[in-house]
Amino acid sequence: MSSAIGRHRRDRAGAGHRLDRRRIVPVCTVVTLDATSTGVVLSVLVFLLADMGATPLVYGVVLAVESLSLFLAAPVLGRLSDRVGRKRVLLACRLAALLSLALLAVAPTVVLVLLARSVFGVAAAGTFPSAAAYVADHSSTANRRQGIGMLSAGLGLGGVVGPILSGLLSGPSLAAPIWAAVGLSAVSVAVTGAFVEGDQVARRRPGGGGHGLADQDTVPIPVSSRSWLRSPAIRVLVVVLVCHYFSYGIFSSQLPTFLTETFAWNGHAMGPAELGYVLSADGVINIAVQLFLLQPLGRRLGERNLVVLIFG
Repeated sequence: MSSAIGRHRRDRAGAGHRLDRRRIVPVCTVVTLDATSTGVVLSVLVFLLADMGATPLVYGVVLAVESLSLFLAAPVLGRLSDRVGRKRVLLACRLAALLSLALLAVAPTVVLVLLARSVFGVAAAGTFPSAAAYVADHSSTANRRQGIGMLSAGLGLGGVVGPILSGLLSGPSLAAPIWAAVGLSAVSVAVTGAFVEGDQVARRRPGGGGHGLADQDTVPIPVSSRSWLRSPAIRVLVVVLVCHYFSYGIFSSQLPTFLTETFAWNGHAMGPAELGYVLSADGVINIAVQLFLLQPLGRRLGERNLVVLIFG
């Protein structure tokens, strides 16, 4: 009798440590499709704008508007997903991404491109955070890192495949890769609607005894941005990240222009195909660093010194 009880307890403990891939794989697929479609568009966007007569400055403005819409929408969509559920926000964001990409594919003017990319920024603001929150909701502390790792792997894979796909399709027309991104986004909508499970909104149990998500062993306590900004370490990290993304935005917005005006590829100026290959190589390097360098360097240097090494 006691041995049977022991086996039952071990089985329950083992089940708690196993990630429910039936729930997690669909949302990872959605993130991968989103990252792939993003990589497809970024490889041709600057050339699409150039065909409309836009300058590199306009390309930078387009990226800035997209980032600004993402920045403004992220907190709102995060709170909304807590209230109405992860799947609803994720599905709405994927539909918004689909519409924005379709508009981009047929946009005849820079103004419509700006509109399309601003809508896409809103969609991006809710896609990965909602997916990450969904994984957190359907995992335990023992396997949550594995689930988030699967999402990150999907991001990396999309960042590699998307630019390559764009390079292969950009020969006949610059619109062809964008329509491919539309197709990928449509598939992500279908996967979200059909395979991502609907989730119950967390509610307090009667009597104030916690939240109502039975499969969660811990529920994070909401913390206002004002309270965590009181920490000097957090304030320093925020400043570092703002400076990093500001400089990276300048770099990424002018990289295509620099490459096309400075280098040649097989006797001709670099075009969308060549830019796609460069961005894909960047994605491969990014994945390699995360897989093989960050953990050993973190053990050897410590987290603080690693941050200084990366951002310093």
